[in-house]
Amino acid sequence: MAFFFLYEAGHLESERRLLEREKEEMRKERERLEKSRGDIRIPQGAFWDPLLPTPDCRAYGKREYHGALKNIPEDRIDMDACMNMPVEIKGVTLKRPHRCGYVDGSSDIHGFWMVDWDQPDCKPWHQDVADKVSSAGKPRIIQRHSLHPIPRAACIRDLVPVVSRLG
Repeated sequence: MAFFFLYEAGHLESERRLLEREKEEMRKERERLEKSRGDIRIPQGAFWDPLLPTPDCRAYGKREYHGALKNIPEDRIDMDACMNMPVEIKGVTLKRPHRCGYVDGSSDIHGFWMVDWDQPDCKPWHQDVADKVSSAGKPRIIQRHSLHPIPRAACIRDLVPVVSRLG
């Protein structure tokens, strides 16, 4: 019986050493990965030129922005430089674009970002509604107000009058 406990204790000790070695290897691998992430260099001298929003919304409260990356150093690959170049959009700094690619007719690589903050015209809004209700033959107006009190100036786009010509 004593032999069994000695065998079991020795077996447990060898498993503990094995687990400690695996834990140390995992720690070293994690450090290597973190170091490789830290080695990502921002392209020196490169800049985003002109950063523009798309004219339409991509989703509720979201608009896509895009810009061309200019002045990429000769020793950098365009796609690598694009995916590692930070930008500031409407006061928020983003580390990298959502995607990068070439746009028809341009020799520069473009970055694309989905912006879901400060996009009031990408959210529906309701004007004040006036319902006419008749009660005993007398019309009565009931006022209902918008569900989202967004200032109208922030929601109204440039309105173009529609003119039709007959004949």
